[in-house]
Amino acid sequence: VEENIPPLCIRDVMTTENLITITEDTHLLTMAHLFLTNPVRRLPVLRDGRLVGQVSRRDLLRAAMTIFEGSPDREAAILYLSAIEAEPPI
Repeated sequence: VEENIPPLCIRDVMTTENLITITEDTHLLTMAHLFLTNPVRRLPVLRDGRLVGQVSRRDLLRAAMTIFEGSPDREAAILYLSAIEAEPPI
């Protein structure tokens, strides 16, 4: 431990209120919307109230690229991915 750095515990820096979490069933577009509308870099994944993983912005982009690259109809894939909006339609 560096002598000049004060010790910090996770509880001193973690968020405990207004948590944004997802489940294993959360749709890709829902996750994208959460990332666009909230200042978070990762979404904790819960199963029965217990943490089972996390999804990062990078994970989401990889999944989107997999959809795009694996699609025989690239126009349909682009249309699907373009449904990701920061603001829901009125």
